[in-house]
Amino acid sequence: MSENYRTRNSLLMRAKNPKDEQAWEEFVRYYKAFIIMLLRQMKISQHDGEDLTQAILVKIWKKLETFDPKKAKFRTWLSTLIRNTVYNHWSAQESRSRATRKHGDFVRESPTGLPSSPEFDVIFQQEWEAYLANMAKQNIKDDFKERDMDIFEMSLRNESTADIAEKYGVNASTVTRSRNNVRDRLIQEIRHLRFELEL
Repeated sequence: MSENYRTRNSLLMRAKNPKDEQAWEEFVRYYKAFIIMLLRQMKISQHDGEDLTQAILVKIWKKLETFDPKKAKFRTWLSTLIRNTVYNHWSAQESRSRATRKHGDFVRESPTGLPSSPEFDVIFQQEWEAYLANMAKQNIKDDFKERDMDIFEMSLRNESTADIAEKYGVNASTVTRSRNNVRDRLIQEIRHLRFELEL
């Protein structure tokens, strides 16, 4: 990790300070979108997803100050918090549903097939990696010409250097240079985001 990362606190560490409202707002901006995406992947409706997202953010806000990076990785801590909040929400809803059914009222069904803990951990990890990669791409796209980003995306789809060069009317070395420049900057940005959001 480069020296400039070591000499300052990450966004995560700054957000632990309840007095640092700016860090908390930035933290929410990053994580709210991820939580929404994760809940969608779990097939949770938009209405319930909004309620759960708020509940999860409130729990993070209340408990973040006690998070200890020596005891667990933040992703592990966050994954457990989200999973428990979702399961507690549906358990409470199911209890209310049973009580209401006794009185003959209509109650919306809770979703079936919520993932088990190991399944949830896999979903969480996959979604987090995809989220980080997409966020990093968005963050760096203004650093490059549109052609360079297109070349990189085409390379990710395993299109040959020769085909890409022909499409853009450039030589193969230009394609390789464009692809490598974007790739190297993307790796750097992902490292930066990991530092800000995971350490």
